Amino acid sequence: MDLGITLDLGHDAEPIERRFARLADLTSHAGRLGYTMLSTGEQHPTDGEYFHLPSPFVALAALAAAAAESGMALGTGVILLPAWDPLRLAYDVAVLDQLCGGRLVLGVAGGNPPTWARFGVSQDRLADRLDQTLQALKAAWSGEDFDGDLVGGLGPDLRPRPTSSGGPPVIVGGMAGRALRRAAELGDGWFAGTNYQLSRQIVPAVERYHQRCEAAGRPRGQVVANRLAVVVEREAEVEAAAGPALDLLRLYTRLGAARHPDGSPVTAADIRLGSPMVGELAVIGTREQAREQLAAYEAAGITRLQLRVQPAGVSEETARRTLELLAIS
Repeated sequence: MDLGITLDLGHDAEPIERRFARLADLTSHAGRLGYTMLSTGEQHPTDGEYFHLPSPFVALAALAAAAAESGMALGTGVILLPAWDPLRLAYDVAVLDQLCGGRLVLGVAGGNPPTWARFGVSQDRLADRLDQTLQALKAAWSGEDFDGDLVGGLGPDLRPRPTSSGGPPVIVGGMAGRALRRAAELGDGWFAGTNYQLSRQIVPAVERYHQRCEAAGRPRGQVVANRLAVVVEREAEVEAAAGPALDLLRLYTRLGAARHPDGSPVTAADIRLGSPMVGELAVIGTREQAREQLAAYEAAGITRLQLRVQPAGVSEETARRTLELLAIS
């Protein structure tokens, strides 16, 4: 299982230029330690509570030089397809793929109702639109055309094209059956988000994804997951270091996605050190504890784990130490 890092690039409290200067250093440090991918997500905030920027390709381009020092890939984890004009997306992906020497991995997902509303996207046949967007992108990147009834006309004359014909690998997120089918039939892998529980959601979804691949006659692709990660040397240090990451997990519980085995909703009070739910959603603890948790993800079929090591409030020192303690030797 490969390890990479996912960076939280938002937060109003710090100017973007200053934050990027620090995170470029953190990216270089991760690359020297053997981490193989730098990724970031996409968010379209309307208030001060956010952790991703709305411009993921611009952000990755700004950090591309730091990643290139060690040959790290660049990835999106994830962009929200309904927020993008397909032709604009085709161009931006091609340019970034060229900038990073063909090391781009494109993670995509369908987003949620607030995103659709913000961009005026109709929910009518939204799943069909997502399918056709991926088909049109791959056709344009191959110098071919795709003319769907919802998306098409990107044309065989797209310039520049990505480094490889067909474009970068596309890893598709989402838990619904249609999303897993899209990942198997049109994508190059499946993506699990930060708020997906390991045993209740990721394990069965990976199995269903593999079944879909077999049914489609396609090889199994990558299985990528984002995880909040805070790792320290001594048990006594865990609570202080992991506090901000636990707060972010509590934010996710307020979105109502997490469930106990009996189906009841997980509440913010359930997110505490020693709780099984924390182990379902994050990699938190000492190095020995974290190594056991990583083994569980590998056993679940995860091929690449992207570690969110510095969400808001986690110190740079803690982020660096987490990377060092989990570094691939």
